[in-house]
Amino acid sequence: MIRLPQPAWSLVAIVLATATLLGCSDDVGKKAKAIVDRGDALYTNSSYEEAVAEYSKAIELVPDMADAYCKRGSAYANCGDDESAIADYTKAIELDPSGAEAYVNRAHSHRREKRIEDAIRDLTEAIQRNPGNEWLHRLRAELYENSGDMEKVIADLTEIIRIVPDPVWAYDARGGAYQRTGDQPRADADFAKMRELQHAAIDRVVAKVTEDLQTASDEAKPELLNERGRLLAEKGNFAKAILDYSEIIALRPDFAGGYFNRGNLHFANEELEQAIKDFTRSVELDPEFPDVYHLRGSAYEKIGDAAKAQEDFAKAKKLGYGKPPGGGRM
Repeated sequence: MIRLPQPAWSLVAIVLATATLLGCSDDVGKKAKAIVDRGDALYTNSSYEEAVAEYSKAIELVPDMADAYCKRGSAYANCGDDESAIADYTKAIELDPSGAEAYVNRAHSHRREKRIEDAIRDLTEAIQRNPGNEWLHRLRAELYENSGDMEKVIADLTEIIRIVPDPVWAYDARGGAYQRTGDQPRADADFAKMRELQHAAIDRVVAKVTEDLQTASDEAKPELLNERGRLLAEKGNFAKAILDYSEIIALRPDFAGGYFNRGNLHFANEELEQAIKDFTRSVELDPEFPDVYHLRGSAYEKIGDAAKAQEDFAKAKKLGYGKPPGGGRM
């Protein structure tokens, strides 16, 4: 599966601009609008069944009120009644086909009902009415990916790359899509671009943290150094990251996490004796942290000391180790 981020497939929280009140008196229109407002308050409070009842009252007063149908559809969907929701969204579209909101909401309901092609058609209509919308292209790309149409996934991701400045995730996702189609050169180019953008973003944050460190108090420095060390390690600059954790240790010599983090970096850098030394000091300061035993056991295993490795693995298991090793402890 390609690495598309998970879009927020919650109901669209876009409110239609104005209720269409054709052929009704101002008084009736105002009354219907007030009822819709009550429905909105109930909807916001997650009282969806009560909201359905209020929107239904407004529709009885003004049968061509597209806004009320769209909102009642959302309330039905939140009640788990997607068929009624689809019927309401369809009516809203008939009354006001110019907006994108009802199409997107109906696409959501179609998706939940496993009608992927219908959902794709609705999102396409929404994109035509709201061009240049990254979120809509993300939703459609996910549906194309689910249906296995990688060429169209690539097309949507390419459009996102065109309209959004340097979207790291989109290059990563498009690289995965190119891999699925067997186009490894383009996949490699996208992954390279993703790494370039990631490193540039890291460099900007590192520069800001470095600037903040110039005026930070000794009490504030460990947190800043931890952040810079984490980012440098993410970029693969283990040597500089180790220096930052060494400075943390100098400021807080009794902090087990500093030794654990530095040991983690030594381990990643294949500096196993230094890693074991740091992990051992971390254990002395905090003997109840299972991850450090697991990593020290892995280091012992790498240097061929099976007995100590098994002892540490057993201790880690006894303490509840189960999460993947690694990650800073600050």
